Amino acid sequence: MSRFNRVFVIVIDSLGVGAMADADRFGDQGANTLSHISESVDTFAIPNLQKLGMANIIPLKQVAAKEHPIEYYGKLNEASSGKDTMTGHWEMMGLHVAVPFQTFSETLCGKKAWRI
Repeated sequence: MSRFNRVFVIVIDSLGVGAMADADRFGDQGANTLSHISESVDTFAIPNLQKLGMANIIPLKQVAAKEHPIEYYGKLNEASSGKDTMTGHWEMMGLHVAVPFQTFSETLCGKKAWRI
């Protein structure tokens, strides 16, 4: 018998909590959206995410970690290779993506496409 009847996975796109190990392959060294937001604004309050343990994942300048968050929390690393949201979403649901999806194209961005 499972300990949990249900599990809710909350995915907040574009709210990263630190660079991946392969960040240098994609020009993403130092990526940490949540921490950078906290450092760059005068007031930063995320009371509901704080209760869930968000500030326990990484230190935040303006949000204290909770001694007893109301839920479990964590930070994941992708096993698949790629810089795209779809790969990450598929992997969270149990699928390993052997060939990453294409992200930016020369047609759309006017820049060289990411190639792996």
